Amino acid sequence: MAEADPQNDLLAPAPPWLLEPLLALLGSQGSLHHGLLLSGPPGIGKGAFARQLAASLLCEAPGADGLACRQCASCQWMLQLQHPDLRLIMPESLDPQFVPSGSKKPSREIKIEQVRELAGFMAVGAHRGGWRIVIIDPAEAMNGITANGLLKTLEEPGPQTLLLLVSSHDDRLPATIRSRCRRVPLRAPDEADALQWLLAAGAPDEDTARRALRAAGSPMHALVFIEPAEQAAHQSILETLAALPDTADMKAVDALDRHDPKQWAGVLQRWIADLARVLAGLEPHYYPQMAGRMTQLASATDLDRVTRLQTALVTLEARINHPLNTRLLCESSVLAYCKVFGAGRSNR
Repeated sequence: MAEADPQNDLLAPAPPWLLEPLLALLGSQGSLHHGLLLSGPPGIGKGAFARQLAASLLCEAPGADGLACRQCASCQWMLQLQHPDLRLIMPESLDPQFVPSGSKKPSREIKIEQVRELAGFMAVGAHRGGWRIVIIDPAEAMNGITANGLLKTLEEPGPQTLLLLVSSHDDRLPATIRSRCRRVPLRAPDEADALQWLLAAGAPDEDTARRALRAAGSPMHALVFIEPAEQAAHQSILETLAALPDTADMKAVDALDRHDPKQWAGVLQRWIADLARVLAGLEPHYYPQMAGRMTQLASATDLDRVTRLQTALVTLEARINHPLNTRLLCESSVLAYCKVFGAGRSNR
């Protein structure tokens, strides 16, 4: 997902709620800043936005609105992500074109070598006589060394060079990077627009689309929740969390650890957010069907403990991206959750 979007189609068009800012940038391409920081909530289509912007700028026969024609030689190269004037930089773990070798796991970070390779790209003019474009998605996947390696390119990009940094957490980027970019804020859609888009994307009905949207927290992430296999995985995670702290926590860890860590972490964060809402006298937002269980759990804890846990788990996604051991992270998260109910470590 580059940007953390769970789509393997890296050429999907930007969603309709991002069309207005896309057209605005295309309309002002004569004065585009060389570094654009495309910033907004996770899962709203920022990666697709960046790629469609790049395709449109590289297109040799754009429409009157500036959007790519998808027919010219440049667009055909883009459809294969083989355009000679484009570089797409993302972690190996998010790149559907990455082919692993041996038993080494794909990196969750953008490596310094990936940024150093831009030197050769920048050293020559554009092959098609137009733009040279670099997309870094997600930009926060750069560690400090990698970010420093990008500074020279941001400071001296060369003519008609555009760097697009996609970020869901631009506060995690070094100030030296942020200060050299123009920030382009991108908004999340309202629920009605998101539901309409999910129905067009294959959701069987509006009720399914609404449940998926609330469970996932964003429209792009909701796409996986309308697939039967992913629905089953999500339901398994939800049932595992709902059974705590009554069931053995290590059995829960065993069950959760079978799933992608980003998946169980997202469900856990939304579950805790709903529990905090119930303790505050509100209805659950993400999992309204679990209101009865939430009420039971609320009687065994208090808002202060749950809020402190919610704050502690804010960085869970970042820690998942750089874990020494995802099982240990799962175990510590489950134990921290159980403690808000006064439950200690239980037997397997």
